[in-house]
Amino acid sequence: MVIQGYEIGDRIDAPPPLQGWRCTKEGNPWCIYAAPQRDLDFPRRLESLRRVELPWSPAIVDGGVSDDGLPFVVTEPAGAPIVLSGAWQGIAEMLGHALNVAGALSAAHEMGVYHGDLTLESLSLDARGEVRIARLGFLALFGVELCATGRPQAPEVLARGAPTGPRADVYSLATIIDRVVRARLPAGGVVPAPLAELIAKGAAEHPGKRYADVLELFDALRDASTEVLAAQLVVPDDRDTAPVEVDDGPKTPRSPSGRATVPAPKGRKTWRAA
Repeated sequence: MVIQGYEIGDRIDAPPPLQGWRCTKEGNPWCIYAAPQRDLDFPRRLESLRRVELPWSPAIVDGGVSDDGLPFVVTEPAGAPIVLSGAWQGIAEMLGHALNVAGALSAAHEMGVYHGDLTLESLSLDARGEVRIARLGFLALFGVELCATGRPQAPEVLARGAPTGPRADVYSLATIIDRVVRARLPAGGVVPAPLAELIAKGAAEHPGKRYADVLELFDALRDASTEVLAAQLVVPDDRDTAPVEVDDGPKTPRSPSGRATVPAPKGRKTWRAA
């Protein structure tokens, strides 16, 4: 199959009815996403999103309406997947990735861009080991109406069709943290209390009981991570293992208020899909 000169390859993660594939054009690898319905306003929304600087997300390199009249977007290729399996000793790195995702989402939210369908599969690592977030802003861009697909989407978005927002992304990130932590636990291990409490609040069914925004989740995750790694609340297993090295976590800039955040680019533009 070919879409606007892009040769379609393997499927990649995307929320139905949106579809995604790896693709190539003139020998170069890309990712392409397409919607099955016509949308006359799509080009305007695409142009608006492309004006917003989102350095944590694969850049949009092409897009518009195909010859068949269907919206499509082409982005830089995704990086290496985040591997769930591994010893508990690797949890410090996993929590560091989660902190960086929270910081990036917080900065995107300040510019009016939300995810709404954050999954582990939408995250990858670039050549420098930094986290990239695929499909940031794509739900609003494509006008996708989510359905119950078993994806870690906020209940209010699935059941009531509520627009995605900060607390929806809080929910999804909390479920990802839960999945990552449980995958790293040794047999019979229990999620450390500080992380269990964070996950329970972040993934609360009612949005009003969650963290107010991703930045608040960032602060809570940083504190919980420090406590877990310092106290060694989980004993990995019976094997001889080196002690977990404790550090201050990712060197994330802090805002004038003293709250940790990833700064938005200078002269940033905010985006509204409507």
